[in-house]
Amino acid sequence: MLRCSFCSFACTHGSKLRLHMEQHTQPTHISCPFCPFHLPYCAPNKYRFRDHLYLHLDEDLKCTSCSYTHRNFLLFLRHVRTHQNNFVCDTCAYSSRKKELFVDHVKRHEARKRVTSDPCLECPSCGTKSKTHRGTLKHLQEHLLKKEYVCHVCSKDMPNARSFKRHMLNRHLL
Repeated sequence: MLRCSFCSFACTHGSKLRLHMEQHTQPTHISCPFCPFHLPYCAPNKYRFRDHLYLHLDEDLKCTSCSYTHRNFLLFLRHVRTHQNNFVCDTCAYSSRKKELFVDHVKRHEARKRVTSDPCLECPSCGTKSKTHRGTLKHLQEHLLKKEYVCHVCSKDMPNARSFKRHMLNRHLL
């Protein structure tokens, strides 16, 4: 069963899912970058909009968001699209036209907040922070486990055989 990553839609064929996903990525309206003209987004309106844009071709094309101008229509449209980001981050200057990229970006912010604010991710003994609860538990076990491996040369305690072997090789070349 294939599932949409944006809503609860599910189907068995990839082609049906692809068609469904287009509704999440397509804009709802087409707006002219030169004048207030706009249309609801659908296949027939794409052609009406294209015909409308031909009205502006004799003019020097000017961006309404900045001072950019250009005579080449395709290059100008490429520039205008740089201003059309649907998803803008509240925390930083990041913006994206693709929802999945924006969601990934926001999750990274949330993970950073969790690491700095969640007390369960910090060791109460030494203050070491971990990104996951599992990492914190693994670190706490090193504090709580008996130190069964003691170096006979320098009397240092190690929590496990692996640490002991590494210590002996690195410190004493044994």
